[in-house]
Amino acid sequence: MTIKSLLIRFFLSYVALLIIVGITLSYLGIKGGSWANTGILIGLLYWVCMSFGQKNKRYFTKNEKIATVIGIIVIDLVVQALLTTSALSSQGRNISLGSLAFALSFVGLLHAVMIYYFVSSSKKILIKQNIISG
Repeated sequence: MTIKSLLIRFFLSYVALLIIVGITLSYLGIKGGSWANTGILIGLLYWVCMSFGQKNKRYFTKNEKIATVIGIIVIDLVVQALLTTSALSSQGRNISLGSLAFALSFVGLLHAVMIYYFVSSSKKILIKQNIISG
């Protein structure tokens, strides 16, 4: 598995799951689905990293890890921006560019820390499952 295919897998799955879960929560009348967003993000981080380890029988090289973390952060920020503006505009609400930038900076920082942590911690799981050697 290449880093490019990992990022494509993450992007397509992330968008699909966010839309499906968002529609489901809205249909059920449940507000404030940020907890679902976080769960989706964590689950997908482990899934793509574990898939990479299983298919390649190794963990990321230093450069691959950097590319993976940066790529997922960029995907996350773009998806968050698109879904936020889409959700607000569908409700007839406008958001200023400054407000969107602030919100994305805050969420982006939290997600960046989370992304780095879970990409890094997937190595321990791969070792525990004897997929790679320690």
